Formats: sequence, C-alpha cells, structure tokens
Amino acid sequence: MNSHISPDHAKPQFFDPAPDPAIARPLTTATAIHTEPLPYGFIALFQTIETLRIPDRSFVIQFVAPHPGAGTTTIAAGFALAAAQSYRRPVLLIDAGAAHTATGPIEPVPTETAFLFAATIRREPHHFSDPLAISLNERLADLRRDYHAIVVDCPALGRSPEAVTIARHCDGTALVAAATQSSARDVMAARDAITLVGGQVLGAVFNRERSYRPRWLGGRG
Repeated sequence: MNSHISPDHAKPQFFDPAPDPAIARPLTTATAIHTEPLPYGFIALFQTIETLRIPDRSFVIQFVAPHPGAGTTTIAAGFALAAAQSYRRPVLLIDAGAAHTATGPIEPVPTETAFLFAATIRREPHHFSDPLAISLNERLADLRRDYHAIVVDCPALGRSPEAVTIARHCDGTALVAAATQSSARDVMAARDAITLVGGQVLGAVFNRERSYRPRWLGGRG
C-alpha cells in the first residue's frame, strides 16, 4: 500500500459523530445534506482525517461497517461532501457495493458544490478475485491524478468480505458502527481483519444518525 497518510500521526482514532444527542439530527433527503449546515459528525470526521493525511497529496479513504445497517453511506457521503466543500477541488465518491458488471460512468453530483462526483466500480455480486483487486489498484492510481480525494463506500464486511481486499489499496479505512447496535468485539474484529491484509484503520465512527441514501446518489446499488 502506498499510503498518503502520515505514518507519524496515523494512530487509530475513536470518535462519535454526534456526541450530543440533541444535535444528532436524522437526515432524510438530499435537500437536507446540501442546503443545511453539515451535521457536527461529518465535520468532526473530516477534521480528524485531515490531520492524518500528507498535505497536497491525493488520498483514498474507505468507509466500511462490520455489519449492515450502520449507516455507512450516510457517513461516506457526508464526508465526501465536506471534503469537496472544504478543498474546492474534485472529490470522487465511489459506490463499491453495487452489483454492476461494468464500471459505471463518473458523473457530477447535483449539489451546491461543483467539485463532487460519483461512480461505481466493477465487481461481481458474490466474488472478488485477486486479478480484479489488482485492476482496482491500477484504477485508483489513475484516479489519484484527477481527484484530490477518493471516498470508497463499501458494503459491510458481514455481507461482502471483499471489502477487506479493497482496504489494502486505500490509504486508510474508517470503520462505521451503529452506536446502539454494533459491539466493540465486532469493531475490533473488523479492525484486525483489515490490518491483517495490510490495511490501515484510522478510526471507528459510532453513528447515531439514521441511515439513509442521499437522493443525489440515484439508484446506485
């Protein structure tokens, strides 16, 4: 893994994107995400990862949960939007959970920023072979030239173990756990599985916000 995250500061962080229940507002529409201020959790997550990365270098960050229902897409999409708004440079949000048989087109996302784009990656519904992983690594290398940040929204490890393979081609992984459902044991097991293959876990997000799929992502998956 050619990490663009500073090794001197890449210590796992554990944080709650909504530490105060009073500010944990459920998001239900695309309107909420791009016409209201971003919830505290997305900003905190963005700032945490920002302190870990090497300045002026593109980076690839994976978001994945141990089990379905943790709200990974909510967190990944929120982070991608925060990154696009902050950097004012192109950010790509990749849906790695769609069972497409071909690489989907890269499309601009209709939000207030012109710097956010979305795409799907090639994968089979129930299989992720090593040759495909190599192709993904090469594809990500190409995308780094065009995008300042690449956010990979992965299906849960419990549903698609291939997310572990994807992790070793990213600069870092943020684990997403449902604050009231996921156990510490599940989070630690996911961390160990990713570390074992050479991935770098940056931290765990304990999500208290309702899981939803932003309307601007369309029918991807």
